[in-house]
Amino acid sequence: MELPNNADAQNIYFTKTVYIFIAVSLAMLELFIPRIPLFPWIKPGLANSITMLWIIRFGGRDALLFTLMRILITGFYFGFSFVTLALSVCGGVFATIAMGIVFEVLGKRGLIGVVGMAIIGAMVHNVGQVCAVYFLLDRNAAVWYQAPIMVLAALCFGGICAGVYLLVSRIPLQIQGDFVAVPQPSRASPQRREVVFTLGIIVVCVALSLVPRLDILSIILVAIMLFIWWIEKATMQTFFAPIRKFWLFFVCVGVASLFFTYGKVLPYVTFVTYEGVHETALQWVRLYCWLLLSILFKKAGFHTVMLSLLSTLFRSYPSTLHAGLYALEKFPSFIAHMKMEPRVGVLEMLKHPQITIDSTVHAALDIVNKMVVKEQP
Repeated sequence: MELPNNADAQNIYFTKTVYIFIAVSLAMLELFIPRIPLFPWIKPGLANSITMLWIIRFGGRDALLFTLMRILITGFYFGFSFVTLALSVCGGVFATIAMGIVFEVLGKRGLIGVVGMAIIGAMVHNVGQVCAVYFLLDRNAAVWYQAPIMVLAALCFGGICAGVYLLVSRIPLQIQGDFVAVPQPSRASPQRREVVFTLGIIVVCVALSLVPRLDILSIILVAIMLFIWWIEKATMQTFFAPIRKFWLFFVCVGVASLFFTYGKVLPYVTFVTYEGVHETALQWVRLYCWLLLSILFKKAGFHTVMLSLLSTLFRSYPSTLHAGLYALEKFPSFIAHMKMEPRVGVLEMLKHPQITIDSTVHAALDIVNKMVVKEQP
């Protein structure tokens, strides 16, 4: 769908593109923050600060599309995984819906501020991710024992997100020069093979969560490994990479299954049961299958299929769709520009976060200004 060729629509398009660049960069920053042991899915959710901006400026439904586009762009450049996608979608979508409702019901009446919205968003974000873990990975009520940690994390991370919101909202976004047309980013339509391959991987991933037997899961794991070895010419490093990258997930799922599953105790190890050992092996094999299948997501054209789906579902929000497509296309240029900025140490970032935010916004504005179509003299 073409964008309206008027100044207001163009300014909205450029503003949304800048915000998406900032949100993806904040999500990228979280990848370098060490995970909390035993709570690997709890993270700051810094991109929620831009989600609040989006809700206040463009509305809740538009913000939902923004959240999905941001997750898709982050996954495209930093790796798709069924587990991480499930966690991101559940956490991000739940938080966006919750903050949108809170803003409509309370925010517009002045009954709640940005800090309250951010804390609620952080809380729902964590709850959404734990729900995904419960239904997909463990089905063990022990994962809900971390509720007090989630409350403390929400208070802390919500305050941080509110601070980021205030820093970003105070920066004026100005486009340099006069423009006469909105540039249209390129978007390839998915081929039938990509659609079938992507849907097949998703169906297999969902079906794995329903398999209750370790022997059947083990056979499926061997089949997946052989298929990846055949189609990707994979090496041993390929098969060990998911374990190195997501070892905290394995530890957390193992602790919940091993020590919180009742049954017949092992001799000399009375705090571990036979059922716990079996459940741990079952969950580890299931998680490993999902992580291996994630290797095939890019090959299947997952992002192309999802972009086509979002374009169909959110047809009435063309500016956000086009802004997301442009950000997806130009994100490598954005990262290259960020590397040219003066490097700031971690301690300096904590003392003066405005410096980091300014650098990020400056890089985003520079990329956006390059897409302005100026009138020829």
